[in-house]
Amino acid sequence: MVLLFALALAGPPEPSPVPPPTPDGLSEAQAVAVALGRVQNQWMSRSLLSGQEPCTVGAARSLLTRSRLLGAELHRRVEQLVEAAPEHPEVLALQDSYLAGVAFQSRVVEREGGDCPAPLTAAPGVGPAPVGDEPVAIIALMGVVCPGTDPADGGVMVVHGPVCTMAFGACDCTPRAVLPGEVLAATGF
Repeated sequence: MVLLFALALAGPPEPSPVPPPTPDGLSEAQAVAVALGRVQNQWMSRSLLSGQEPCTVGAARSLLTRSRLLGAELHRRVEQLVEAAPEHPEVLALQDSYLAGVAFQSRVVEREGGDCPAPLTAAPGVGPAPVGDEPVAIIALMGVVCPGTDPADGGVMVVHGPVCTMAFGACDCTPRAVLPGEVLAATGF
């Protein structure tokens, strides 16, 4: 009875705070973080856990380069989000994920594979496949990403839905679903 009296004196509960609006670019930055994590994990299994030197495994060298590109892109995006919404809970969670990725990259990936020549060529991404129009971070080497006219310059891009790349001219390639961290090379030379 005393508990009921105390609850009555406390009044109605405070309404739950309205979550802050999601900052622009958050889902794309999260897609880059997903790709980085999957590429780093794949690098770990293809190099260190295989028992071979990382520089001798072709796929590991490609993954090394992809992890560097994805890490730099995630850094850029997290910096922008922290500047725009420093207290947003999802931005803080993404920042934590970024810091964990940086620590893994410097303590493990760079230490074990840092001196490897790591050319970047077309390479598969790391599944599972995205659902629907979920954003996916990829690397497009050159040409144009279709559908659309986004230039592919060897950097990280976040795409929504199936894509393909053309060296030049009209987009007459057939778009397909891509996986996080995939490297696309242009067709139509």
